[in-house]
Amino acid sequence: MKLKILFVLVLLLIITGGSIFLKKIKQKELQTLNARSVFKNGEFIPQKYTCDGLDLSPPIYIDNLPPTTKSLVILVQDYDAPQGLFLHWLAWNIEPKNFIEEGFKAPREGLNDFGKINYGGPCPPPGKAHRYYFKLYAINSYLNLPSGSKKEEVLSSLKDKIIAEGEFYGLYSR
Repeated sequence: MKLKILFVLVLLLIITGGSIFLKKIKQKELQTLNARSVFKNGEFIPQKYTCDGLDLSPPIYIDNLPPTTKSLVILVQDYDAPQGLFLHWLAWNIEPKNFIEEGFKAPREGLNDFGKINYGGPCPPPGKAHRYYFKLYAINSYLNLPSGSKKEEVLSSLKDKIIAEGEFYGLYSR
């Protein structure tokens, strides 16, 4: 008898826990932003947007912005840097719009791994091409962080604010 009661309790826990788990997954589903630039996803980034050129941020086109978007966040990282992820640009409190122009200066920018507070274009060591991911987040508020904040601070403050996200990447080698 005790075994049957235990079995029923475990079964109820599994059923209830499962529905709670599924509900949490549904709550966390994010809308996808269609983000792109002047180079196609997975193709080489024009030299103009690198340390070997003018070192300008490339233009970014964004479709599918949710109407509840209050601001945008941009994160650009080199996924193939010798020491691990290398941050090239972190920008936030950007007005939600479908086009971010070339050389854009964001209202707030974080400290990149060059030790600067701005966009730092791809600048890999000679050799194999590196992948540079441009991640965009549409959020439901502004971030109350000063320019110069570190990546960890910005990412931590995004908790429960992201309503849509998108990404694209480009390659660069020297």
